Amino acid sequence: MIRDNDLLSWTQVSWAYKLLVLGIMKMTDAYIGFGANIGDSVQQIFDAKQQLLIRSGCVEPELSAFYLSSPVGYSDQPYFVNAVLRCSVSISSIELLNLMQAIEVDLGRVRDANNRNAPRTIDLDILLYGNQVIESPRLVVPHPRMFERRFVLEPLREVLNDNHALRRSVIESCYALRNCNDQILHPIQC
Repeated sequence: MIRDNDLLSWTQVSWAYKLLVLGIMKMTDAYIGFGANIGDSVQQIFDAKQQLLIRSGCVEPELSAFYLSSPVGYSDQPYFVNAVLRCSVSISSIELLNLMQAIEVDLGRVRDANNRNAPRTIDLDILLYGNQVIESPRLVVPHPRMFERRFVLEPLREVLNDNHALRRSVIESCYALRNCNDQILHPIQC
């Protein structure tokens, strides 16, 4: 028996979740790296996450702990705050990339054409998109420098599904990079 309250609850459920329940929509776990070192970095990451959840139809989000990390490639800048979000999306990897780049612009990101490691208000990277390997002019997944960066691997390890094809490699790389003195990483409370 369906009660009026049950119908009202169903109308309040997001469209993405309805399609998922009905089996119409295929969902893919996306793993997104967040980084910021200009302004209130923690708030920038929270704002980017919120925009991503609202605009992508993401369901079942899980955000890692936040980490303070030393800059890589260009050291004359403030430390970064980093985190990784795992969420299930129904949009393609390119649609997700386009959305993430729009969110970066909305949050004040200005790209320095001469220095890809320059300071930034927010940086969003697709680290993994399901178990897919993607090589296109605009997007390479798994992220090409992911296994060289402790500030990516430590938070990714926290949210990576146990059955993901790269889980073992991520864990092994985390432990290997813990002895690298050039990659300082500290968990922070938010």
